Amino acid sequence: MSYTDEPFSSFLVRAMSEAKLTNQQLAAQFGISSQAVSQWRSGKNRPKSSVIDSVRKYLSDAAPAPSASHMATPKQSQLDGTYGLVRIPEYDVQAAAGAGLEVPDLQDTSKIWTLPRSALAGVRATSLNNLAIVTVAGESMIPDYLPGEKVLVDVGDRTVSHDGAYIIHNRYGLVVKMVQIIPGSSPEQDVLRIISKNPDYSPYDQPVADVMIQGRVVGKWVWK
Repeated sequence: MSYTDEPFSSFLVRAMSEAKLTNQQLAAQFGISSQAVSQWRSGKNRPKSSVIDSVRKYLSDAAPAPSASHMATPKQSQLDGTYGLVRIPEYDVQAAAGAGLEVPDLQDTSKIWTLPRSALAGVRATSLNNLAIVTVAGESMIPDYLPGEKVLVDVGDRTVSHDGAYIIHNRYGLVVKMVQIIPGSSPEQDVLRIISKNPDYSPYDQPVADVMIQGRVVGKWVWK
């Protein structure tokens, strides 16, 4: 039986074990909850076909390559002298005129970037395994983020602990905006001010509980 014929739930359990990935780590790669991964593994729920294909490809790439020798595979990268590589998914996006950035469910992976950890030494994230790349579309964040630019996002940081650029879910879909905390008389009364850098777009306030944070922008992605 080929791996493609293997039931998805069985494949997921086996491949995640081989890659030493937890539910939380796989969930972060695809912008979903760890509970969703658990349901996939148990067979209680099944994602759409395009997501299955992306997960199979990601886990197949993450699985250790078979070795013909009995020598242990060195943990240290022979390329840069640091431990391990980081795989960063890049998500397909669709332009949403004026809405900033739109990512359909943070599930449709267009490619996987594999980098030595030293290349990400200056990145502050909850985990390097939580990083993702998305593309800015629209004009609401000009001049800080131009249409077509790629940004690096920590999808594991979904709580606004300080002001900064975040991916949030609003009535347009998923957008990148500056988010500012406006303290209330109690934490329950705090609100978030959603700000566009383009002055043609007015800021607006929303209660913290009404804002769905999907990740924090940690920098621009420039590969030369």
